[in-house]
Amino acid sequence: MNSITSKTPVFLLALVIVLYCGVLPGIPGGLVNPDTALADKDDNIEYPRNGDGWKDTRDNNEYYQEMNQLDVERDRERNKLEQEYNRELEGINQEFQRDIAEEDDPAAAEEKYREKRDDLEFKFEEKQQQLSEWYEEKAAEIEGR
Repeated sequence: MNSITSKTPVFLLALVIVLYCGVLPGIPGGLVNPDTALADKDDNIEYPRNGDGWKDTRDNNEYYQEMNQLDVERDRERNKLEQEYNRELEGINQEFQRDIAEEDDPAAAEEKYREKRDDLEFKFEEKQQQLSEWYEEKAAEIEGR
C-alpha cells in the first residue's frame, strides 16, 4: 500500500476536526462551528453586522423586562381578587351555616345564600375580565413601543 493513500484518510479526518472544532481542543473558533455550519447566505442581510444588533438586544431585553413586570402586576392583582373573593365567600358560607342552624326552613335560607354566592361570583368574574382587558391594553402599549 502506498504511504500517501494510507495517510490521506487520516489527514482528511484531521482537517475536518480542525475546521469544525478549532486548532486546540476545548477552545472554540474553528472555521465551521455549529452556529455557522447551517447559516444561509442571506443571514448577513437579515442580521447586518453594523452594531444595530446591540440596540435590538437592548430593546428586546427592555421589552421582556416590561412584559415580566406587567405579568407580576397582573398576578398580584389576580391574587388580591382571589383572596377577596375567598374571604367574602367564607363570610357568606358562615352566615349561611348560622341561618340554617337557626331557621326551620333550610331551603329558603339556601335559596337566599345561593343568590348571594351567584352575585359574588358574577362580580368576581367581572373584575377578572376587567383585569384581563387592562393587561391586554398594557401589553399592546408595550408591544407598540
